[in-house]
Amino acid sequence: MAMSTATAHRHSLLWAHLKIVITGAIGVVAAVIAHGFPATEHHHLLIGWDVGAIGYLIWVWRIFLTLDEGDIRARAAEHDEKSGVLLLLVLALIAVSLAGIVEALFAAKTFTPQDKVVSAGLVALTLALGWLMLQSVFTAHYAHRHYVETARNKNAGIGFPGEPPTSYLDFFYLAFSVGATFQVSDNSIGSTRLRKLVTAHAAAAYIYNTAILAVGINLLAGFVTQ
Repeated sequence: MAMSTATAHRHSLLWAHLKIVITGAIGVVAAVIAHGFPATEHHHLLIGWDVGAIGYLIWVWRIFLTLDEGDIRARAAEHDEKSGVLLLLVLALIAVSLAGIVEALFAAKTFTPQDKVVSAGLVALTLALGWLMLQSVFTAHYAHRHYVETARNKNAGIGFPGEPPTSYLDFFYLAFSVGATFQVSDNSIGSTRLRKLVTAHAAAAYIYNTAILAVGINLLAGFVTQ
């Protein structure tokens, strides 16, 4: 039994990281292919990141929309990024989004009108994908932590008014609320670990929404008025 448990844990870790490796590789290939088209280096990098992000979102949302409560309970660990990977993903989202904006700001003076249109579109897409990825990785993490906590104490998970959670969309509801308002809406948080997770999510969302989105919107407005 110990061996099968260890094997299952290794399989869970492998599956959790596999989608990052595959979608990351797709993004790198897209960036390389983009070099064959007339565009700036800034555009090549954003294209690679955006294609990888789209691949990641398609992967996880296919899971979110097809698994029922029993599947989620049994396989939540497979679809969750572990804490260290989650932190790296969040930092990467913030860093890439910020780098894309800063580089666009510095390069804007040399952009042709066509480059500015392309850059504005790519920056807007990068910001939108980054925000959705941020909520998606926390959605999976909330689901996993909820079932871990309720296995220890049925009252220690995430409380939902009315019906209990039956799909990943219930956990996305919580992630969307925290990501948009930096607070929970009508959910109850039943353990210290989950409260720490919600606090970390709210802090990451605050940084992304106020620092990155605000600067990005100003950048896009500048492109439009020029």
